[in-house]
Amino acid sequence: MIYLCSVYSLNATSDSEADQAMRNKRYEYVLARTAEMMKKGEIVFSPIVHCHEMAIKHDLPKTYEFWSKYDREMINRADEVWVLCMPGYKESRGITDELKMAEELGKPVIFISTYDYFE
Repeated sequence: MIYLCSVYSLNATSDSEADQAMRNKRYEYVLARTAEMMKKGEIVFSPIVHCHEMAIKHDLPKTYEFWSKYDREMINRADEVWVLCMPGYKESRGITDELKMAEELGKPVIFISTYDYFE
């Protein structure tokens, strides 16, 4: 299984319309990339794709502290960790922690170009 890292929010606690719109745009992009990977036969878990709607509909916390335990368990079960290199991925606290987890667990990491993503 591939654990797919991607930028979701650089200001997770903000609920401004602009921040919500950015999270939705990123979700839609990651959703499309995840679908492409699945069409190629990859088994992919994306925390953004698999949790975005649930988090909105059920008012789950937006903080990385809430999601990190869940993410760590999914990385533990993954064979590889892939990173969508979207703008801000190097500054993302979530991706930084996910890569640290992958390293601690000895998971291979692959960086994926996002040449078709524009903010």
